[in-house]
Amino acid sequence: MNHRASVLIALLLAACASVPRPEASEYIKTLGGGVLTDMNKHPGEAYVGVNFAWVKAPPAQAVLVAEFTNDRRPARLTTEVPVAPIDKTFVLKSPLFGCVVNNSQYIVTITLFADQTKSTVLGTHRQAVGFAATPNIIQQMKLRQCDA
Repeated sequence: MNHRASVLIALLLAACASVPRPEASEYIKTLGGGVLTDMNKHPGEAYVGVNFAWVKAPPAQAVLVAEFTNDRRPARLTTEVPVAPIDKTFVLKSPLFGCVVNNSQYIVTITLFADQTKSTVLGTHRQAVGFAATPNIIQQMKLRQCDA
């Protein structure tokens, strides 16, 4: 599949997802997000991608831990990234979900720590990303459904 087709697929899936209400916290505000897939590299699987902006610059040594969950499944996927306070915006991408839960909310919970020891929490940020797609879209994207 060529790059143009991959972009179209990502746009179709992003259209199936919605950020119900972009949240803002002391350090972070949500700009947008969606549920995405790459049918060539990871057929049947998907990930949550969310775009954020810094409201307040974090310390240079800060570490960000993001937890991705679904309101109807107990699995928790986590990712940890060092903070780049020079960047005004940043994107977080979850590890791959082996299947999607249709008509549900994916929750991103960010914990911002002062440094790599993770002993001091500077702040937290929580954002829900909704996912709803017709059976036809799910079939075309070859997504596995957790509850099917």
